[in-house]
Amino acid sequence: MLGLDRAIITTQILEFDADQLKLNILKKFGIKDNFHSNNIEKIYINKNINISTKFKYINWIKIIKKPGTLKIDRCKLMIEINYPKFFNSTNFMLVTNQLDKEKVDFAIRLILSELFEVSPEVLQLDYNELEIGDQMNVKKFSDYTNVLFLIYKAFCNSFETDSKCMFGDYSSLLDRFYTTGFSFKITKGLTLKVYNKTLENNKKNKLDKTTDGVLRSELNITSSIIKTLLSTTNVDSITIDKTKYSIKNCFEQSIKESIRAQILKNQDEIIKRLNKIKITPRSIEVFVTENNEWIIDDDTFNCILHKEVIKTRTEITSKRCQAMAKQKLIDLATSNSPRRNNSKNMKRLEIFLKNLFDIDIKIRQRRKEEIQIF
Repeated sequence: MLGLDRAIITTQILEFDADQLKLNILKKFGIKDNFHSNNIEKIYINKNINISTKFKYINWIKIIKKPGTLKIDRCKLMIEINYPKFFNSTNFMLVTNQLDKEKVDFAIRLILSELFEVSPEVLQLDYNELEIGDQMNVKKFSDYTNVLFLIYKAFCNSFETDSKCMFGDYSSLLDRFYTTGFSFKITKGLTLKVYNKTLENNKKNKLDKTTDGVLRSELNITSSIIKTLLSTTNVDSITIDKTKYSIKNCFEQSIKESIRAQILKNQDEIIKRLNKIKITPRSIEVFVTENNEWIIDDDTFNCILHKEVIKTRTEITSKRCQAMAKQKLIDLATSNSPRRNNSKNMKRLEIFLKNLFDIDIKIRQRRKEEIQIF
């Protein structure tokens, strides 16, 4: 279920003395500081060791001073918060309930009204940036390595971007690398991040470790995208359900098409490479090892393999080649670095995309039929 994580909220511009505004912030959060404010100043809240635990969900507050008159300043405040940390010590579990969202929003409104010394109703709050996500429990994160590779390749071939990367980690105990996710800017103002939330949580929170296997998908969206999706950036007008529906409606088709194109591209590449060799059980063993990056799972590969073998060889030869391919993929799953699972990944892909903001994709593959994606 879609939930809220991090957000940057801004107020409208109000006439208020900038130095007094800073003093109000320091006093409100009990922060001792004597440096003079300037036009743009960020005051970190949750990094202060003496800060009250009830304010740990606030990362920082920024004073932005705008041109005013000689007598009075014009200022606005920008505040970064973490919705889950309003209720818990970490952001391991997203805020998925609309009433919880409104509870956090109201608490922020009260704080900002105190800083500006105005009634809460006077303030208009807008999202400057919003981080929303979905997450799913997995038994082993490495089971989704091939799925993440496929999605990342699909995005690289479908969307032009200047910002993308894969994440990885290393186990000194097993002497193996692990793929832990990726980050991809789909368009300006919209970045998708998929990663091992359990691993991140256990690294950051020594006292709040968890053994749950959680795969987190996050969308970071800026105000321009929020306005496009929801026709407003107003904090009070935006609901979790509206956000989920808008994201699904806007991006589902393009993401599905990119995945479909990549699956077919992988299939065409495998066929092209198979046509360059004499297919035997032994040559297929070598082929699988050398071309593992193009093979998402054993069922998909064997569907392709059967169609290519049966053109010139017998059914028995086809079955022997398929058995050899399946066994080799099992062997590679236990020895490859990064670690991966080479079985049932098309089903995992369906599950993952359904979890990723409710994107529906169905994949049907049978040995005597062409692969169907819809």
